[in-house]
Amino acid sequence: MKRIYNDFDQNTVMLLAQASYNAYPNSSDRPNQLEGYESICWFYGYDFRNKLAEEKMVAVYKKNNTNDYLFAFRGTDSICDMIDDFEFMEKKSFPFFSKRSIYDAQIASGFCHIYTNRLSIRRNQSLQQTLFDFLVETTPKNILITGHSLGAAMAEIFTIDLCNALKYGLNLNIETITHYNFACPRVGDDNFSNAYINYCIEEKKCNIIRFVNYYDYIPCFTPQFFSYKHVTDYYLFNFFVNVNDKCELENALAQHSIASYQNVLNAILIQNKTSGRVVINSFETDTLNNLYQALVLYFLVPQQELKECDGNACYIL
Repeated sequence: MKRIYNDFDQNTVMLLAQASYNAYPNSSDRPNQLEGYESICWFYGYDFRNKLAEEKMVAVYKKNNTNDYLFAFRGTDSICDMIDDFEFMEKKSFPFFSKRSIYDAQIASGFCHIYTNRLSIRRNQSLQQTLFDFLVETTPKNILITGHSLGAAMAEIFTIDLCNALKYGLNLNIETITHYNFACPRVGDDNFSNAYINYCIEEKKCNIIRFVNYYDYIPCFTPQFFSYKHVTDYYLFNFFVNVNDKCELENALAQHSIASYQNVLNAILIQNKTSGRVVINSFETDTLNNLYQALVLYFLVPQQELKECDGNACYIL
């Protein structure tokens, strides 16, 4: 795992940031439109905090005039929801679709529940099964995978699962898997890291890149002392609301929002700014829209020696 500076396609980053924004559910049967793509459907997952709830978890898109697909996993809309979703005190074995692995990778039980729990009698299958059934049915040529926050964690799980399945005989002729995610928490343990290196990197299937705000609480969660670790390379930048208290808890959601990530990354990657400020008038959730009418964020591309989750970063635990 290392900090990277430019080893990615900037336009794809912005496309996937918009897809991650769109993955916050609307009231429609299909996700909001994404330029250059057809909106296909939602995939549902199981909200283990409410045993009666099936929730829209993945926005599915198909690139126009191709057989290329994009999967955007949704996040949560509050810090409290995020902590609930992690259920980090207990780990579970990674539920590889192939049922084969040389590693006993462990991930937070909350993530595992969302990915593997079977839904209602009406749907009668897990999010994991839905994803793989769709891949077999559509036989994509190229795949884009993304997510924000909880969605980033779920996207990492799906990507490693897919790379493992391809290694162990899933008969799909996928040419490329591109995965950029935003504000991802720590997902699993050392063997989760080993699984990623073996099935994704060494097999040359996919290199996951995380985009991280230095002053976002969530990338430094779940706690390392529970043996969780980040396993992928990351691009580091920073933005904050209060110049005098960059980790002010009341601004934690604003410094975690995918809308904030979008706007700041656009300023840095597309407008080529190294510092400045952006103003945001609309967010991905009602929770944030109720908190802020207009939000000013200050941003900076940090010095090279700065690392994520070091002693000056923002921590919940």
